[in-house]
Amino acid sequence: MDLALRDSKPGSLRERLLDAAKALIEKSGWASVTMGKLAAAVGVSRQTAHTELGTKHQLAESLVQRELLAFLAFVEGRLAAETDLIAGIRSAAQGVLEQAEQNLLLRTVLGSIPNETDDELLK
Repeated sequence: MDLALRDSKPGSLRERLLDAAKALIEKSGWASVTMGKLAAAVGVSRQTAHTELGTKHQLAESLVQRELLAFLAFVEGRLAAETDLIAGIRSAAQGVLEQAEQNLLLRTVLGSIPNETDDELLK
């Protein structure tokens, strides 16, 4: 089974591991993330973390995919909430900017704040 297609329901092991990875990145950067630390944070074995997420590169892809899906759902919701297209675009754009300001993972990856950039994750 493709790792990207594994169970991604809220509270699933995969989501808990991804949440732990996001928290580690936000706290200490991508270089600090290991499968052992993720496993310990969630209370499973390192092998279980590897089985669920694959390699560290696959973990990065999963994190980016999850953030992208959340972003697209957010934009879709903002557009759908408005009856006027221009108002929907304005609402979506404003919300995206607000979310970008609040999303520490995104800010860390993109380096929007000095000393928060993490070039290793971008690779």
